[in-house]
Amino acid sequence: MRMFTITLLACAALTAASPVSASDETPPGKGAGTVLQLSITVQTLNAPSIPGPAPRGVTLTCDPDAGTHPTAKSACDLLRSVNGNAAALNVDPNAMCTTEYIPNTARLTGQWRGRPVSYEKIFGNRCEMIKTLGAVFAF
Repeated sequence: MRMFTITLLACAALTAASPVSASDETPPGKGAGTVLQLSITVQTLNAPSIPGPAPRGVTLTCDPDAGTHPTAKSACDLLRSVNGNAAALNVDPNAMCTTEYIPNTARLTGQWRGRPVSYEKIFGNRCEMIKTLGAVFAF
């Protein structure tokens, strides 16, 4: 019995001293939350002196899924599938898009389960953006 207790205490000490890696996930509903700011900017190329449309923006919180995002649950489900790493999303790689060039810049900043996240990418058009990022930027 004494050997079992010493072994158990040694294991507990090692577990308590082991570092938490960046890939360790906070379970939903536990610890720090997720609050993200998302925006889309559409650039106009035909008349550079005329300002383009104002950027569109929403807020998104996950666990629980809410915010001003119109499809918060779908967006959070996608982000949960990649542990908050928007760059890892590739929702519909086989979708067909036109070759028109109307640049859409997708931006995401905030906290994912307590850790800072940031993402920005320029897509050739809205279709290219949605086929990659799906519901996360469908607003």
